[in-house]
Amino acid sequence: GVEARGAKIMALDPAEMGKDDAVVLLRQGRVVPSDRYIRYHGKMPMELVGLVAKLADKWQPDFLAVDATGMGGPIADRLKELGYPVVRVIVGQTANEDDRFVLVRDELWGLMNDWLMDFPNVLPDCSILQSEMTSVPYTYDSSRRLKLKSKEYMRSKGLRSPDGGDAVAPTFAVPASGSYNDKP
Repeated sequence: GVEARGAKIMALDPAEMGKDDAVVLLRQGRVVPSDRYIRYHGKMPMELVGLVAKLADKWQPDFLAVDATGMGGPIADRLKELGYPVVRVIVGQTANEDDRFVLVRDELWGLMNDWLMDFPNVLPDCSILQSEMTSVPYTYDSSRRLKLKSKEYMRSKGLRSPDGGDAVAPTFAVPASGSYNDKP
């Protein structure tokens, strides 16, 4: 079997009310354990902070990658204020590898795809998570950089939000070595 090795990277893709789910999970190396993948629906921001804090106390992550875009910003700030090892991930920023990807979101999904294609890896036996990690349409810009289609585009085509994938992807904002430099 595949062993969980390296930094324990917990991630949160927040969501508030509406149709989307908030997803919390933990990835350690090639493994996302089934018991470290949880979905919440219809939670208010501070309620979500409490639930994530309780999980972080139990799971003891080395890093807590939070999509800090929109409502995720105050959630990340509160978790950091509570002493958790928060890495703020701003998915709308320019990608670090801006010759290959347009935005951080595109880059993290590209890294996640590379990880999925580099066997073996272990994911929860959950068809929803697996489909959400592989269902986002993409294109390339004129510079041949990967660009994911927006959630708004996906909704307009009747596709569900890729909440699970949006939780796994931020785990790649923290390299396996465990260091991360926020962009200015």
